[in-house]
Amino acid sequence: MLKIFWLVPISPLLSLDRATRTTVIHLHDYVAWSIIGLAGMHALAALSHHYIRGNGVLRRMGAG
Repeated sequence: MLKIFWLVPISPLLSLDRATRTTVIHLHDYVAWSIIGLAGMHALAALSHHYIRGNGVLRRMGAG
């Protein structure tokens, strides 16, 4: 039984064997860290445009 935020119990959507579950968990980890890495590179690129190149890209992305 799974729990959402350790409060609400829900039943699993799929019943997976140990090998498949391990593969899915590793795939989930790789995809999650890839998204985190891409978001970090995106933030660094925005800061690079603002501080190194000074071309106003970050200023134009802001509100108003």
